Amino acid sequence: MSFFNSPWFRFGLAGIFWFVGYMSFRMVRIYRGEVRSTTVDAGGGPTLIAISLRRGWVSYASVLPVLIAKWPALITYLLAIRLVAAAVWYFRARQGLPPLSGLLDGDGPTISRQQAGSVIVWGVLVLGSALWLGI
Repeated sequence: MSFFNSPWFRFGLAGIFWFVGYMSFRMVRIYRGEVRSTTVDAGGGPTLIAISLRRGWVSYASVLPVLIAKWPALITYLLAIRLVAAAVWYFRARQGLPPLSGLLDGDGPTISRQQAGSVIVWGVLVLGSALWLGI
């Protein structure tokens, strides 16, 4: 059994992903002014809220594959989660749905191009990982 397939590594990495997701959603609440913070001011704006939401959902979605998938295919699954998140964010940007709706005032095509570029990059990484490391 390699170190990467050991329960210590799996539960440790799952714990890290869970903690990052928890802190990301906490930052969303701080940016919206729902939770008071001594270090960050409320009103982080739609950009920070969108980034924190995306990071939180991706982190939470990564916990289950970390506990189930074997190494090195785990890398492919984690990259695939990022690809799905980028595709969801691309379609949300195209439709002007929250949390991206606050970012589209005058910059809609730019945001859509950036999200499309993200989908392409993550797609290439998933394809390369699947071919090199396996599924």
